[in-house]
Amino acid sequence: PVLPLELFRVRTFALCCAIGFVTGFAMFGGLTYLPTFLQVVHGVSPTMSGVHMLPMVLGVLTSSTVSGQLITRTGRWKVFPVAGTAVTAAGLALLHRLDRTSPAWETSLYFLVFGLGLGLVIQVLILAVQNAVRYEDLGVATSGVTFFRSIGAAFGVAVFGTLFTRALRDNLADALRGVPLPPGVTAGSLLHDPSGVARLGGAARSGTLTAYSDAITSVFLYGVPVMAVAHLLAWLLREDRL
Repeated sequence: PVLPLELFRVRTFALCCAIGFVTGFAMFGGLTYLPTFLQVVHGVSPTMSGVHMLPMVLGVLTSSTVSGQLITRTGRWKVFPVAGTAVTAAGLALLHRLDRTSPAWETSLYFLVFGLGLGLVIQVLILAVQNAVRYEDLGVATSGVTFFRSIGAAFGVAVFGTLFTRALRDNLADALRGVPLPPGVTAGSLLHDPSGVARLGGAARSGTLTAYSDAITSVFLYGVPVMAVAHLLAWLLREDRL
């Protein structure tokens, strides 16, 4: 079998797969809409949206490196997924606070917190699984955790995408009701093609950007209880000696 079912008898492997699934669900569900928020709501280019997300990358790099060093010195690892899931949930809650007027320093700070949380979870789960299984199962156990995180990501993008589309449709309908629009631009077209925002002006543009902002940040809020589930699962991990 590609993934031997007997591995799920190992408590750490089963829990890490579950945490990986839930973390992937929330992480990629949120990550998908960060560039959209920057490009549509704040009007930055695709290239600059990548630059704006560098604090998140720095957070992942910093926390994963520091946690790895501390685990090497102390042999203790459970505290990091417990703390990481909590910090990630806090990061998503902070991202929910963003709006059209949020300055660059605020978005960078919230991205950094989100990245710090992710860095404490992702690599430590793999380490925990590698430490819990037999040597001959090392490869399949490692890829198994990654597999479940990928499956969680696929579900997260689909579910959060549905929630985002529904929220955006309702927000646009409310914001543009009775507002004159340029020829060829409708609430329906803006729902599927945000490039039409460039043709708007005045109240129509302001209402559309607010509609996008509220819909995107609502996705981050939905991710908070999902990460809370991952946090509860992390407490169930048994810290086997490295």
